[in-house]
Amino acid sequence: MADLESLFKALGEPTRLKIVRLLTERHHCARSLSQTLGISEPAVSQHMTVLKRVGLVSSYRHGYHMHYVLNTEALAELSDELHLWQERAENVLSCHSQQESCAYLLGDGTSGCLYGIANAAEPIDAKKSETNSGEAAQTEPDERTSMRIAIPSETDAGLQSVRSGHFGHAPYFTIVTIEDRQVKDVEVVKNVDHDQYGCGGVIQYALTLGIDGILTVGMGMPPYTAFTNNGITVYSETNTPMVGDVAQLFALGLVMPMDPNKACRH
Repeated sequence: MADLESLFKALGEPTRLKIVRLLTERHHCARSLSQTLGISEPAVSQHMTVLKRVGLVSSYRHGYHMHYVLNTEALAELSDELHLWQERAENVLSCHSQQESCAYLLGDGTSGCLYGIANAAEPIDAKKSETNSGEAAQTEPDERTSMRIAIPSETDAGLQSVRSGHFGHAPYFTIVTIEDRQVKDVEVVKNVDHDQYGCGGVIQYALTLGIDGILTVGMGMPPYTAFTNNGITVYSETNTPMVGDVAQLFALGLVMPMDPNKACRH
């Protein structure tokens, strides 16, 4: 099949789009399409040349006439691509609350991303983080003396990595072991391919990592429920872009469990 740009350009012409729709109903010859669409047979032939070039249509001769039929394999590839776009768009929508937090952090009311300002982030002020965390007034810190916490990360640089804004699409999980309010061990594992396995596959993989909690920027209600039902606490912190810094905050007891009322519902 041709590249997507050529394919959509071919379908962007109204008559060709009508031809494709007609071919979903039955095979047509040039004369049939000409009479149905009210255009000349040479015009039909020109449109079919374009559709055949991008791989959407094939032809066969029956008697004296050339008949046209849709290429179902090409349609399946197009359908898969559109479905992938839909999944990604739904994931973006599920994180709308994260985008609101990012815009708030920029302080100027404009949309933006927390992680775009990672290199300019100020050193951690523990008291300021405790005041501004947003969840501190609603929940209590975890009192367990030893915990394994997964932090969705953009790279495999461990504590030096930038956090990922979406746990499902995160390329890596940085797993930190917290003991006696200190980071004692760091492990980096590669996440499964979200496009291949979906959000459910990422959740199932995370459940095999032997973690006690996952520390995210935000999360939708379905994955939140899946994690908590399996004994994994979901934590949320939106002010700190670097893995090492947010791990330090967690070790100090300054990161609270996520308020389920703040989970996205879609």
